[in-house]
Amino acid sequence: MAEVRAFKGVRYNLSKVGKLDDVVSQPYDKITDSMREDYYAKSEYNIVRIIKGKPEPGDSDTGNVYTRARRYLDRWLDEKILIQDSKPALYIYHQEFEAPELGSKTRKGFICKQWIVPPFLGTVRPHERTLSKPKEDRLNLMRATATNFGQIFLLYPDEKNSVYQMLEPFAQGQPEMEALEEGGVKHRVWTVHDGETIARVTEAMKDKSLYIADGHHRFETALDYLEERMMAAGASDTGEEPYNFRMVTLVGMEDPGLFILPTHRLIHSLRDFSLDRFLEGCSNYFDLKPASTLASALEEMKKAGEGHALGLYAGGEYRVLTSKKGSGWEKMLPASRSAEWKGLDVVILHEVVIQELLGISEEKVVTQENIRYLRDPQAGIKAVDSGDAQLLLLMNPTKVSQVKAVASKMEKMPQKSTDFFPKLISGLVMNPLT
Repeated sequence: MAEVRAFKGVRYNLSKVGKLDDVVSQPYDKITDSMREDYYAKSEYNIVRIIKGKPEPGDSDTGNVYTRARRYLDRWLDEKILIQDSKPALYIYHQEFEAPELGSKTRKGFICKQWIVPPFLGTVRPHERTLSKPKEDRLNLMRATATNFGQIFLLYPDEKNSVYQMLEPFAQGQPEMEALEEGGVKHRVWTVHDGETIARVTEAMKDKSLYIADGHHRFETALDYLEERMMAAGASDTGEEPYNFRMVTLVGMEDPGLFILPTHRLIHSLRDFSLDRFLEGCSNYFDLKPASTLASALEEMKKAGEGHALGLYAGGEYRVLTSKKGSGWEKMLPASRSAEWKGLDVVILHEVVIQELLGISEEKVVTQENIRYLRDPQAGIKAVDSGDAQLLLLMNPTKVSQVKAVASKMEKMPQKSTDFFPKLISGLVMNPLT
């Protein structure tokens, strides 16, 4: 049972900071060092100082990025740079963007807080594996600040769009918050304080299962933090304390603004790698078709229909790989897995191509010893041409229906299987956990 609640959000005081554009940021895991420099330069109050601050010489257990994050938070609250809403609210969240080949789209959802429960209870269903290092980092930040600065992105089934229709009348006119990213994505937020509407939305969500679209590390971190706080509270924990909840954005699975980008794999630093030997191995399980350009390779991959298709760039040439029926690649997949899991292109990529044909172990995939993940294929092509990488593996995007199907089986895809676009920005609304 989904247990969503309104909450008293903490927001930037625009009379103090000026434009919201200057103080919000991408999620922590999308922020490169150069992006962080840009955010620092934009405003002394940019949220990046809290969610991914700069390390400094001499950092120690008592003085580091996490203790500085706490000091920034306390100071900004004291100086009214950040102010808390006086009444609980739901926050309608629109993201307007240009989708490649599809034109203008608007993704519509709402920000609330969701009761945190382990996946085995079936309310919140993850679909991707996670890495330990990002979870440790996020847990340290949560311990230091006791605040959510960004949201977990959750999907819920709602074929008739009945939940969002309750909120839509409040998303009229000028939004209370608006930010424009450098990439042209416009973020717009309206607050809903109406008690009757909040109660109706809360009730309508109770029979919904929730599926994690983005934020698997944040979800697992929230569970770890909850466990720590519950152990500290002991018998006094009622289940209603703020730390029992996590700030999330909820979007209906049928929302026409949902859009997933593919994440490509760049392979590098393999010892004794032979492209000819690799292609010969691929030919046992895939039909290999040459393509003249990146665009033609991606287009050919889309035409695969119900089959499995991957792209490959190496040696200055593009190839499209389509699976051969009855060639035996199916036997390389774990027998215990569901048909839904086995039907994913990203599973074929990892189990057959990366692990079997390239010999990259699952452990090395987890540690990213020989693999990098890229949204932009041009960056991968450049790396291959320069000799910094040996080959680029191109992917079709995972479908929303596949996310639901695999998560419903309580199974997880390989990491970086989905890239929902655009990302939910940090600093729009914050959720105190005390």
